[in-house]
Amino acid sequence: MRLELQDGTHDYHNFWDASLEGKGIRIEAGHTFESITGILFYSFSNYKLVPRKNDDFVGHVTSVKTSEIIPEQFSLNQNYPNPFNPSTVIQFSIPNVNQNGKIINNVMLKVYDVLGREVKTLVNESKQPGTYEVKFDASQLSSGIYFYTLSAGDFYQTKKMMLLK
Repeated sequence: MRLELQDGTHDYHNFWDASLEGKGIRIEAGHTFESITGILFYSFSNYKLVPRKNDDFVGHVTSVKTSEIIPEQFSLNQNYPNPFNPSTVIQFSIPNVNQNGKIINNVMLKVYDVLGREVKTLVNESKQPGTYEVKFDASQLSSGIYFYTLSAGDFYQTKKMMLLK
């Protein structure tokens, strides 16, 4: 669903997940509202608007079902939380094709220690275009610096994370 946000100095245009978990209202195509009052969260390049109560939905503007947004380029985001103990989440995005117009066949996300030894393979498979989150459980590892690398086609990127116990 597309919603617009104004803060007085900027206009923001974003796509939002319009479902509420737990007790609340699930807005589907055809339902209507004019405004939502709530708390705005931002994490992993995504916004989430969380109404505080059902009365925070007002009015009549039709919501429209949108297709899933396909990323235009590769991205490997910083893990969250960082530093972490004992687990963290790594988010990455896979576009429809790479920079050379080739279809992506295999995606690999691996974790390495500071000596360059592979610690864990988190992903090693074909992935459809989209944005993914992978949980990394480091409960069996020692405190320290670790690196995670995403490789897919011609794309290769590494980020650093810190495990504190």
